[in-house]
Amino acid sequence: MVGEKAFGKVAIGNARAWLIGRTPVFWLTLSALSCVGLFLTWFWGAWSGGLDVAETCALLRGQKYDDAYRAEHWREPSRFFPLHNKCNASYDLVPAWVNPTLVLLALLAVGSLITGVSLLIVAVSRTISRYRARYRARGEAPSGDRHHDRSDDGDHDHDRSGDRDQDHDRSGDRPTPLL
Repeated sequence: MVGEKAFGKVAIGNARAWLIGRTPVFWLTLSALSCVGLFLTWFWGAWSGGLDVAETCALLRGQKYDDAYRAEHWREPSRFFPLHNKCNASYDLVPAWVNPTLVLLALLAVGSLITGVSLLIVAVSRTISRYRARYRARGEAPSGDRHHDRSDDGDHDHDRSGDRDQDHDRSGDRPTPLL
């Protein structure tokens, strides 16, 4: 009994470490593969009745095709979800595993997409903060980060917005181009 509890804790700890150690690429790939599986499962369920439902019911499944039931429930086969294509009131051509699989694959796709995007955002923000910290430690400003220049010589030529009137060519009164 004690070994089972210890094994359960180890298994949960290993599963947690396995899930946490995954990269954003893993989660985004899992999301894409789940979407592919979702489409294939939906396609399988949507076309499970074939083109001629009456023939599929009678010849392939051995079920009685009920025209009155199909006329009364004419919207069922054309719905996007849940998938149903019934021969009669008691027999559905769509396999029983299709609709639960669609739900699970949709949840897996959305969950892994959210996880992958959030991990990607965290990774990019950490990379940017490391980049900025590295340049601050060197005393340089990263390109595009002009306002945090750490030069101690007092020369502030990087902010030229107020000096436009004073920039003139020595040969005349024409202003020099800023670019």
